[in-house]
Amino acid sequence: MCKVLRRLKKPVLLLFLYLIVPFLMLNAKILDILARPLVFEQRISAPADAVVVLGAGFNKRALILGRGSITRLRYGAVLYKKGLAKKIILTGGIVKKWYPSSEAAAMRRVLGWLGVPERDVLYENLSVNTYTGMVHASALIYKHGMNNALVVTSRMNSLRAVMTFKGRGYEVTSAPTPYDWFMDRGLFIKWKAWRGVVHEYLGLIWYYLKGYIIWP
Repeated sequence: MCKVLRRLKKPVLLLFLYLIVPFLMLNAKILDILARPLVFEQRISAPADAVVVLGAGFNKRALILGRGSITRLRYGAVLYKKGLAKKIILTGGIVKKWYPSSEAAAMRRVLGWLGVPERDVLYENLSVNTYTGMVHASALIYKHGMNNALVVTSRMNSLRAVMTFKGRGYEVTSAPTPYDWFMDRGLFIKWKAWRGVVHEYLGLIWYYLKGYIIWP
């Protein structure tokens, strides 16, 4: 009996890897359940001094701002135009060597096309991740005498982003984009979404160990 079980062990394991794991990873309901705790959205009760838009990179093939960056940027512009923020703060440096410019510089140009006056746009081009984006954005908030801000990022990144700001004592309101690409139902998108979920949970653990975050 034991010999039979040993012989079946490898086929059963392979069956699990080839059938069960892909099913779990591409199952939209399971993904949504795991992604839901990462989303932190707050009601905007009053206009803020600024809206901080965190960069999300470039499209490598086209060398233009990626879908995530454009989605965040457009939502930040919407909040500004609704009168919910007096200024827009852009964060994002040259995260990868192939970037044609800093994320913030590219986003600044797009905001001009969206009709946002240059005088109301502040930006930093040194940050390379959520934490350094927060550090440099906080410096601009302090420099210009602001007291509060809205934070625009992806829904999946919203919890870690606002926890990072609050970890340094800044009063911010989480305003993630209404839509996030992980909500798509395509198989390839779901695979990327799983990578994003794992990245965010590992990021939360790492930031906690480093003392960067505080529960909002």
